[in-house]
Amino acid sequence: MKNKITIALLSIITSVNVSIAGIPVTCLNCSNLFTQALEYIKDIEQLAEEIKQYEQLVKQTENAITNTMNLPSNLLSNLQSQIKVAVSNVSRLNSYKADMDALYTIFTDTWPELEEIKVDGVLMKDRIAAKQNQFKKAAEKVDNILQSNFRLSGQQLQDLQDSGDFDNYVDDLLSTKEGRQQAIEAGNQINALTVHEMRQTRALLANYVQAQAAESAQKQNEEKQLEAEEEREQSTGVDMKADILPELFR
Repeated sequence: MKNKITIALLSIITSVNVSIAGIPVTCLNCSNLFTQALEYIKDIEQLAEEIKQYEQLVKQTENAITNTMNLPSNLLSNLQSQIKVAVSNVSRLNSYKADMDALYTIFTDTWPELEEIKVDGVLMKDRIAAKQNQFKKAAEKVDNILQSNFRLSGQQLQDLQDSGDFDNYVDDLLSTKEGRQQAIEAGNQINALTVHEMRQTRALLANYVQAQAAESAQKQNEEKQLEAEEEREQSTGVDMKADILPELFR
């Protein structure tokens, strides 16, 4: 039933200019956009499973690092792959932020009154502001992680990825014991931040839908009260006529 309500709410949006993952688009049927956004929720559990696999790999790798300077080839290749995935989550996190900004634009442009709706006692505009501030702090944490473990700023990382040199950088980093330990620590922290932010994104998306549902329910309740009042007035009018007509014919 909840899924049907959600789909019904999403399908009523018509045309809004938004930006998804940094690319300006015109949303002619925003239900497709919301369907895509809701699919992100599935990604969260998938990423959580990837984190578990990563943690298992970390234990194996740390044992190998403790016992020898050289990693078995299978562990080294797996670690290289997992580190690259972990760092790519920085871009993934930014993409999620861009998508949430797009959703915010859709909701505020389509239903500006939603900002004043309370969900669990908190105004939506306050929830949105808190989320934006939280993401800013998360971005700063990621940059600190990159600086302390990879000796890179977020922009330097992006430049390496754009130029295609990032894989070589990771390979060089993992060629030393110290570099492997730094990479493992960075991967752990980045993955933890990514999962946390994605879960917060999912929660805010749910709040958007809740706010729209609350607004719709409030309007329906007001309409019902108005209809009931009109019916009472009509009923009172009929009763008065019934009393007056017999008097006229006496």
